[in-house]
Amino acid sequence: MNEVSGETVVIQTEEDEIERYTIVGMAETDPGKGFISNESPLGRVLLGRKVGDEVIVHAPAGDIRYRIMAVT
Repeated sequence: MNEVSGETVVIQTEEDEIERYTIVGMAETDPGKGFISNESPLGRVLLGRKVGDEVIVHAPAGDIRYRIMAVT
C-alpha cells in the first residue's frame, strides 16, 4: 500500500535528514518514540499522501517541507 492511513511513514527533511513516524490516534501519541497523532499538523498533512509526494507543514517557526520516502 502506498497511501498513508495509519502506517509508519519515512520522510526526508529539507536538510536531508530521515525521520520515521507512525501515525496513531490521540490516545497513543508519543512523539519521543515516533508516534504522532493523526490530528497533529504533520500527521494531518501526511494522511492520504503517497511515496514521492512533497508536503509542507505550517509551523509557528515557519513552513517545513518534507518528502515522503516510504510507507509501511
